[in-house]
Parts: sequence; structure tokens; C-alpha cells
Amino acid sequence: MAESATFNKPPQTQEAYWVVKAILLISGLTTANPEHGVHMSPTRPHSYRHETRGPGIIAGNAISIVAMLAITVTRLYLRWYIPRLKWGADDAFMVPVIPLVVAYPALQISW
Repeated sequence: MAESATFNKPPQTQEAYWVVKAILLISGLTTANPEHGVHMSPTRPHSYRHETRGPGIIAGNAISIVAMLAITVTRLYLRWYIPRLKWGADDAFMVPVIPLVVAYPALQISW
């Protein structure tokens, strides 16, 4: 079944034609041709104010990168130089994973 009576597409059936005509009449477009379909985009409200959360997200990601690197480097340093702390499998897996963990927020900052 073909799509019909949707925005930005011409009507495919007689029923869709009357739906488009009704939408145009309700919108106050009495001289518009329903054969072309409804080509409207929503308008911004009068009280619209653009707000961005970008600086907060960038700051949070930068803080998380620094914290992750500091904790990981400190842990690996202590495991390496203090003899009573044992080098375990979790430490071995941490070494290849930390670049991936740091890369994710770094990519979020760059985009």
C-alpha cells in the first residue's frame, strides 16, 4: 500500500486528497492546491530560547578522563613498585582497556 496523506507528499487517493484539503483549510491556506500535498514545517514558539549543555558535558568528560587516567596510573604504579601488592589479571586487562575507556569521552568532546 502506497503512503498517502503524509506531510511533504502528494495525496495518492481521493480520501487522502480531502484530508490534505481539510488540513490546508484549517491552517488558513484557502488558496493552496491540495494536489501538491501539505508542505509545512512547525514554527518555533515565541518563548523559545536556545540553551546548550555543551560546556557542562565537555567539562564533565574532561574531569572523567583525568580521574580515570589518574586512578589507573596510580594503581599500576603501586602494583609495580610495592612488592606486597600482587599483579593480577584485572591489572593485565586494565592496560589495553584504558585507552578505549578514555577514547569514548574524548570522542564525545571532539564531536
